[in-house]
Amino acid sequence: MMDAGLWKAKARKIYSHHYSRERREHVGELVQIDGSYHAWLEERGPKACLLVFADDATSAILAAEFVPTVWGSGIPDSDRPQFEADGETD
Repeated sequence: MMDAGLWKAKARKIYSHHYSRERREHVGELVQIDGSYHAWLEERGPKACLLVFADDATSAILAAEFVPTVWGSGIPDSDRPQFEADGETD
């Protein structure tokens, strides 16, 4: 049908699942938390979740910590020392 000119293929739209956004302008305005559960210590220890706290404006790593699991109290306990030291929790 295409050879005869009876049908023309339409170009496919490319959909993005992630929308890009502007980075924050000021340090500390947005802190991203990412956790990765993995056997970080191989056979020398149990699996753990590595939590990383990164500043959105600068991509600087503010803190990183191993916790047993990201579920439950892992994140609230992990972010408290970093932000109390910076005076940002009150």
